[in-house]
Amino acid sequence: MAKRVLIVEEESDIASLLEMHIADLGYECQTIASRELISDFALLRNYDLIILDLMCPGHDWLDVCREVRLDANAPPILLIASHAEQQDLLRCLEAGVDDYLTKPFKMRELRARVKSIMQRKEISAGKSISNGTYRVGRLSMDVASREAAIAGRSIDLTEREFDLLAMLMRIPGKTVHLTDLYDQVWGQMGENDFHAVQTCIQRLRVKIEEDPSYPQYLQTVPGVGYRIADDLD
Repeated sequence: MAKRVLIVEEESDIASLLEMHIADLGYECQTIASRELISDFALLRNYDLIILDLMCPGHDWLDVCREVRLDANAPPILLIASHAEQQDLLRCLEAGVDDYLTKPFKMRELRARVKSIMQRKEISAGKSISNGTYRVGRLSMDVASREAAIAGRSIDLTEREFDLLAMLMRIPGKTVHLTDLYDQVWGQMGENDFHAVQTCIQRLRVKIEEDPSYPQYLQTVPGVGYRIADDLD
């Protein structure tokens, strides 16, 4: 069964261009205007990806993204933004957006991001991820059930947060380069995409560290990347 993509876009010419390229990847498309966005978010489960133009009028789209993320079965969101102010992009990621593109962008970049998101979705469904249980100190992860805990307390992680943490937990004490983290969790790294990794790391530290300002588990290796400490009790 072909994967389905919902495009939320007001401008018909842009919508048609997006449809053409998404369909060329082998996915089914449906395009709606923002005013037609269904209020029953449960119906969004029928889609494998939402492509959302941040500048569509009529909604506070970050609030919409937060509402969608409350449903654990809701699809990933690829946001299209008209500018690349770091503060705005961080707000998008914090609201639960899975990836973003800033205008103007090349269609080959859109196609690459869509394919990457779809591949990650398959990994989350257990189709290609290697199962295993990882433990460092009081931090533990079960890849098969996609559950994580600190000192026996369950941690609520987004898909990206889980995948990034699992990547580091597989090799405690080993430093993973920033670009490798992005390539494996988000897709091929582009200009300024390191902000996405940094934001995800910050959110993880809030969830797993006793004091996020002085992280014990999730350590920064300046100028290189990040690692999970392997010498914790």
